[in-house]
Amino acid sequence: MNNKLLILAALLLFIGACQNDPKTSANESSSSEGPKLEHLDWLTGNWQRINDDEGRKTYESWKKVSNQEYRGFGYTLAGEDTIFKENLNIVFKEEKPNYVVTGVNSAPTYFEFIGQDVNAFACTNPENEFPKNIEYIYQNDTIFATIMGGANSIVFVFVRDDY
Repeated sequence: MNNKLLILAALLLFIGACQNDPKTSANESSSSEGPKLEHLDWLTGNWQRINDDEGRKTYESWKKVSNQEYRGFGYTLAGEDTIFKENLNIVFKEEKPNYVVTGVNSAPTYFEFIGQDVNAFACTNPENEFPKNIEYIYQNDTIFATIMGGANSIVFVFVRDDY
């Protein structure tokens, strides 16, 4: 429990530090091709969750489509059965980067970026029931992805999976 509180506190500090820092803006562009997503190449590849519930295996796979889009797919297996799957995209909506989840609800769910630096990003959708916030932190070839809403949070710890 103390580890969850420590991680949550660190993530909240990260969000606060990134919100007003113009250097962390992901939509700055120096070319005519429009806004760019920067500092997200660490996300690309295949990832396996290492803190899953017993009997389950969760995976995410990400690829860079262009300077304006990353595309991912996440799924969870119980034995050999797929019990959860989602399509993930990081794209621009109205000139702002968004983390977009499809395949879970009838309509896409958009989470607007509120902070980003070289090894992390945070996004929010206060209207969504759960989660309201999503954060990814990349450290030592490990991704710590946290989903939060109200008093609830879930931390997903992913390591590279070269299958």
